[in-house]
Amino acid sequence: MLAACAGSHTDTVTFGAAGPWSEAYGDANHKGIELALQQINESPEWKNHPLRIRFENDSGSGVRASSIAQSFVDSADVLAVIGHVNSGAMVAAAHVYDGHLAAVATTATSPSLTGISPWAIP
Repeated sequence: MLAACAGSHTDTVTFGAAGPWSEAYGDANHKGIELALQQINESPEWKNHPLRIRFENDSGSGVRASSIAQSFVDSADVLAVIGHVNSGAMVAAAHVYDGHLAAVATTATSPSLTGISPWAIP
């Protein structure tokens, strides 16, 4: 997915990321995403097309996660999503992403996510 995005004609590639960033486990996910972002943007392949992450705090809430998911889907800039961190939030958001955006859950582990959508990857 990253290689395909790097070949786009836009200057910046934007991914969404959602999780409960104010919680310790959410903060750990946030820091991991930031580290990956730094490493990707330091690579020569991304020199002319830097990756940007639009972070949104879903507070681990399914209702908030669905709202954030809809905002990512509605955005012309967001090409894919990292997160949601919590299973409940990811289950709620997966229905919104279905048919619109690929979303990769970072630490959500609920069996309910298995097969929920080909667009949501646990």
